[in-house]
Amino acid sequence: MPLPVAVVATIAAVPQKGGVEFLDIPKAVDWLEVRGDLTGDLDPMWLRGWTGKNIAYAYHPPTARESHSVDSQEERTERLIWAGRLADLVELDAERDLIPEILDRVPPQKRMISWRGNGCDAGRLHREFKKFNAVPARFYKLVSRGDTLDECVATLGFLRGLGRTDTLVYADGPLGVWTRILAPCFGAPLVYATHRSPVAETGEPDVTRLVEDYGFPSVPQVAQLFGIVGDPVLGSLSPRLHNAAYRALGIGAVFLPFQAPRIDEFWRALASGEIERQLGLDLRGLTVVSPHKESGLRWVAATSATVRRCGSHNIAVRQDGSWTADTTDTAGVLACLRDAITPIAGSRAAVIGCGAAGRASALALTEAGAEVVMFNRGQRRGELARRLLKLRCVPLAEFSPASFDIIVNATPLGQDGVSRPFDPGPMSEDVGVVDFAYGAGPTPLVTQIRDRGGRVHDGRQVLLEQACRQFHAMTGRYMPVDLARRALGLAPCAPARANGQTGANPRRARIEPGEKSNRQQTTGSPPWISCDCRTASRRMG
Repeated sequence: MPLPVAVVATIAAVPQKGGVEFLDIPKAVDWLEVRGDLTGDLDPMWLRGWTGKNIAYAYHPPTARESHSVDSQEERTERLIWAGRLADLVELDAERDLIPEILDRVPPQKRMISWRGNGCDAGRLHREFKKFNAVPARFYKLVSRGDTLDECVATLGFLRGLGRTDTLVYADGPLGVWTRILAPCFGAPLVYATHRSPVAETGEPDVTRLVEDYGFPSVPQVAQLFGIVGDPVLGSLSPRLHNAAYRALGIGAVFLPFQAPRIDEFWRALASGEIERQLGLDLRGLTVVSPHKESGLRWVAATSATVRRCGSHNIAVRQDGSWTADTTDTAGVLACLRDAITPIAGSRAAVIGCGAAGRASALALTEAGAEVVMFNRGQRRGELARRLLKLRCVPLAEFSPASFDIIVNATPLGQDGVSRPFDPGPMSEDVGVVDFAYGAGPTPLVTQIRDRGGRVHDGRQVLLEQACRQFHAMTGRYMPVDLARRALGLAPCAPARANGQTGANPRRARIEPGEKSNRQQTTGSPPWISCDCRTASRRMG
């Protein structure tokens, strides 16, 4: 059975008059944490009455950038005593607040004793915890800065070794986000998120994403780990898709965001077996995104023929201790173009972007019979694409959409909601467009094409195609597609056509003799649903 955990939403800004922003707090939230150093004297009793939530109070010391803040011990003591009368929980700093004036006024059932530090290994965490764990409290919290992935793994290793259910330990910062999510699996009683926007500096997600992407407050019994590795990854929707499928299928796994600026550090700290040794969990599969689609290849034992041709991968699967690299970029773009007015074979296709996704898309279109031209702003990637694929690569400034039947944007342009890779004005409405980019809403390119009645598949549809294939490669199971479409905000699948036409099976990359396949043996045809669900049907063999 799933374990319970209390979800804490942090209020880090002065609320609007009347507190209207609290009306959309998810029901899964148990606690609201008031950051007194950021919100001022927000009345805990009013907030409890307005929201019906338990109220925690924290007053963090100023950082170097906030050195102008007044934070005398006298003022701090007054604030904490005031909170002890009105709030349900008060965070006490282990190095400043365990003094008689405060402990006499804040009872043990209202105390959370916390400690924060840099450069932490399990030994230091143990020494620090030993200094204050004899002071009675409802909860204890230790937060490591999380400057390295080694530190992140050690943080959770320490929590696992404690074997307690009153202590929360995690690594702060973008590199440590995955430790926040995984900590409840080792007994942490609370999981923190912001009330509204995520905090870039700490990597703290917003509470809506925490609930939707990871299913809190339920905590599954986890035996296997999967994840997405890259920089950045904290905005990815992949965790939402995979974790929803694990819950629906009863798979004891969690899909985590591994923010990793350096792929070599990631492989040494997490993928080399260290995570199994310290956490007792089996890291089985990874979605690999920019900037590691190329550099990550030197850490795997085997690659598919498709990967070798395009020089990049976006998935790595581990079986019997060995990692194999593959790519779903090729199948994803072809699936999205299945409903194109102009057949791919014999069409004129433009691929914008000569990075990993662009090269894989160009390879797929070429093998499908299209005449492909690649466009890129920089010369270095253009030369690499030309050398690997033997295709024309032209400066992006020379691109004209009127010359092509199919256009693929394989760049991140548009994720910011402002930029676009080209002006679709001269383009025919019959042109099939695939835009890999996605953000909080449709990209400007997708919006403009749809407004004029054009045919375009956006990044969420591309993600759906790829996630289905990656889920099958990692688990040997089939992702429930209607569930995945709902998670992405896409329309539900329409019934299959009367003639029984089905969506394409996942394109299995060819593994050369002597290489180990990265896919489990299964029977039957998977229920792949194309981005145009009118072509879909479900066949399970």
